[in-house]
Amino acid sequence: MTHEARSIHRSTVVLAGALALALAALPARAQEELVVGATTDAAVTERLAFAEAAVLAAAADLYPGIAVLPTPSYRTLGNCIPFGNNTDYGFTGFILRDVPAFELAVGDSVRFDMGAVQDQDIRRDVYLARANVNPTRWTGGSQGVRPDGGWTQVASEEQIPLNPRGNTTFGDFELTYTAEAPFSFPGGGLIVGFGASPPGTYYDRGCTDSGVLTNASDPSGQFYSRFYYRTDRYTGILDSGSGDTSAISGMVITFNNRPPIVAADAAEVVVDEGQLATNTGTFSDPNAGDDVALSASAGTVTKTGTSGGTWSWSLATTDGPLDPQTVTITATDGRGASATTAFTYAVRNVAPIAGAAAGPAAACGEASGLTISFFDPALANDTYTAWVDWGDGTVESFPSAASGLLVSHAYAKAGLYEATVVVADEDGGVSAPASATAALNFTLVGGGVLQPLDQDGSSVFRYGSTIPVKLRVADCDGSLRPDLAIRLALTQVSGEEPGAEINEPISTSAADATGYMRFTGSPDFQYIYNLATRPLPDPTASYELTLTILQSAQPVTTRFGLK
Repeated sequence: MTHEARSIHRSTVVLAGALALALAALPARAQEELVVGATTDAAVTERLAFAEAAVLAAAADLYPGIAVLPTPSYRTLGNCIPFGNNTDYGFTGFILRDVPAFELAVGDSVRFDMGAVQDQDIRRDVYLARANVNPTRWTGGSQGVRPDGGWTQVASEEQIPLNPRGNTTFGDFELTYTAEAPFSFPGGGLIVGFGASPPGTYYDRGCTDSGVLTNASDPSGQFYSRFYYRTDRYTGILDSGSGDTSAISGMVITFNNRPPIVAADAAEVVVDEGQLATNTGTFSDPNAGDDVALSASAGTVTKTGTSGGTWSWSLATTDGPLDPQTVTITATDGRGASATTAFTYAVRNVAPIAGAAAGPAAACGEASGLTISFFDPALANDTYTAWVDWGDGTVESFPSAASGLLVSHAYAKAGLYEATVVVADEDGGVSAPASATAALNFTLVGGGVLQPLDQDGSSVFRYGSTIPVKLRVADCDGSLRPDLAIRLALTQVSGEEPGAEINEPISTSAADATGYMRFTGSPDFQYIYNLATRPLPDPTASYELTLTILQSAQPVTTRFGLK
């Protein structure tokens, strides 16, 4: 089978259906005659094969493919129309009916079938127009056919078509023009014209006696009428007398492959570092059977659908800021045609999130520890600087800091200090402050509570007696601090209600504020609280005594028993 036969096997389902209906509309005898004729004439056999292939193309594509309009009957009829213009014939052509919709693009081919070899090259301007009506088959009277929306010149006389003089082979459509302009046809009546700008006149050396093919038995039913006119005879109506008494050739339109179409929903994508950048879009292909492949210049793209559908793109970001970067999505149809769409993505910097954790309370002469932590989506890509305000007027910086950095500071005086941490990345992002409380304990003169309480918790007192609780406290410079707030609390550890808390133990001294020790001044320079035992709930239980120096949150504990 020829190339044309193979190509038409890919023609549109609509066109194939039209041919199928046309063949089915023929009488049974006519169908037989076509078949019998095909067995004796190779050209007719080949042409019939074209039609059969089109009929069988149930799932074919429009692009690339061939549209056959109409199916001629293979009988040579020498005629000056449409290619042999002279002084008697001006702008010439023919009108087709029931033509399916199509889109002619630059580079597609428009082909005509000749039945004889001409005495000179056929060079014509070729025009296409949408008819104002889709005419019924010719019955002898005008249906007022005229161009609707003007003419489109799809080829110029400057173009020398392939096989410009034709041949005697039927059905090979050897006179081939390359489309120089696009033409969108919605379907219905199609007008094909040859010559100078309509309704101008094209003159040459006389009728070349074109060997065109008769339409007398056009099985497709798409041929309606020929036409010819000159400016001095043009009435605006093309079918005002031409009729179909003499005939023209069929026409073949060979469509080149059409590239797919791809589009992005968002032209710009902006995300924070560490986030997934995403975009979506659509793709389609004029060829319903094409499996469109998609690729991305950066990131990953996936699709839903075969020849058309949607796509999703994503890219994991790590570090910002990043100026807009162009991503190109390429759609390829597997036939060598491709299309692209582009968008940009940008990444914003994210400031670190800082954290601070203080170490255990230190004693005078020891450094207080602080752990600096922070999180950043670009943790592995940025460098960081940490600052610590230790709360005593000292601020330190720590370049090239890593999360989990342990730092320390020696405070001069005992107490509680709020250490504040700020972390900045190399891109200028600065964290919100994070703080932790560092504690430096006071020195307990004598090591803890003073007599009569034993520091080892072995003391036992008679129930109803008063226990003088004493504590002497010094700062890190050795000075005795008279301004401390020291709170007392008791917890029963034995007896009928172990675990019972007594947060405001009673004093037997009016000088004491309930629950707080008082400073005695000279000569002892100590803190004292006269603890009354009679209000305690169990006269034979053991109790844990906790003294808390509020300025350092420092606890001092011991135990005693009652009898």
